[in-house]
Amino acid sequence: MTGERTDSSVFRKKRIFIPMIEVGGGHKAVGLAIRDAIERLHPGEYEMSVVDFPCICGARMTDRSLKAFWSACLAQPVITNKVNIWLEAMNGLLRSNAVTRFFSVDFVMKGMRYIRELQPDFIISTHFFCTSVAVFARETYGLDCRIVSHVNDPFHAHPFWVNQLADEVIVCSRSAFDHMAKMGQKQESMTILPLPLHAKFFDPVTRSREEILTELGLEPSRLTILASSGGEGIGDTSHFIREVYLSGLPVNLITVSGRNERLLKASRLLAARPSKALMAPIGYAANMNELAFASDVGLAKAGPSSLLEMLTKGCPVMLTHVAHQAEQGNLDFILDGGMGWDIRNPETFAEVLDNLLKPGFLEPYQRRIRENEYVRLLPGASERLAIHLLAGMKPP
Repeated sequence: MTGERTDSSVFRKKRIFIPMIEVGGGHKAVGLAIRDAIERLHPGEYEMSVVDFPCICGARMTDRSLKAFWSACLAQPVITNKVNIWLEAMNGLLRSNAVTRFFSVDFVMKGMRYIRELQPDFIISTHFFCTSVAVFARETYGLDCRIVSHVNDPFHAHPFWVNQLADEVIVCSRSAFDHMAKMGQKQESMTILPLPLHAKFFDPVTRSREEILTELGLEPSRLTILASSGGEGIGDTSHFIREVYLSGLPVNLITVSGRNERLLKASRLLAARPSKALMAPIGYAANMNELAFASDVGLAKAGPSSLLEMLTKGCPVMLTHVAHQAEQGNLDFILDGGMGWDIRNPETFAEVLDNLLKPGFLEPYQRRIRENEYVRLLPGASERLAIHLLAGMKPP
């Protein structure tokens, strides 16, 4: 046996690790959009994984507590907003690195070991707590890997996103950049690129509107409303769904309940009641691109991914609530651009319902969506982000 080196790691593909936490759908959606864009540009060249990090590394206490906490936040948006305003007022005193280190010890220890064993070349984090564990692991074990944190709130940002130990922080708009800088993130560490959405929202839909709606038991000739309660299916949207269904409007109503089985059951019971509206209750929908394509109007909370996904298909949006302070920027984006309505105001809600079926009512909203500068940047945003990220990697 000679002294030849046979270490298989010399010959392995570059390893890209994309950790997230499955609280809602946004963190996962961004991670999958990045992974798929890299794969489209460089098929088979990289070894990639998008994982629910606390769950896969075995940090069960953190996994359960974070998901329970997020569900509680969604159920109490008023209290959640006040807490987030307080956190912003405490600027500099509370950061993700400190909070993660002291309140998620099991995640820190098990997550660091997971990263050490994985030996990634590049970490692209889509949740601030995952970013913290990644920078701790690199520092503790002396790992040679690049760490980028992707801020998923396109027009605002939670204070926990500030992290000076990450190599780069991706923000999705100038307003988010300015807000992060105000909270203390170094400007030279940030790059502005639009929020990445899955390519299916820009690819041609292969089925017709008539086929999609008929399959759901709906009437293709009717105005169609797509109601989404987010990935967790928690919040005030269900109240507005009920109001629309019982309003007497002859419309189609597609309701997506996400992971909330109780909401899905309640929606099915509501659909069994007599109404002039037709209703199709759905649980977790993997074909939101088709549903948005077949719809005329959205009904949703101000979450970034679902909101922008509807806009890509030209759907003005009725916004039911803001789950936390960072989502206020999404609501402002819609209202300032004239692309929807804040129906938390009962008078606005009643006015929209009164006008919804009037000829031409939706046309100016749809036109403003088509002309919106940010919406027009979304096609190809995932690929542009992937190109930027790979440019920062060390060559193989």
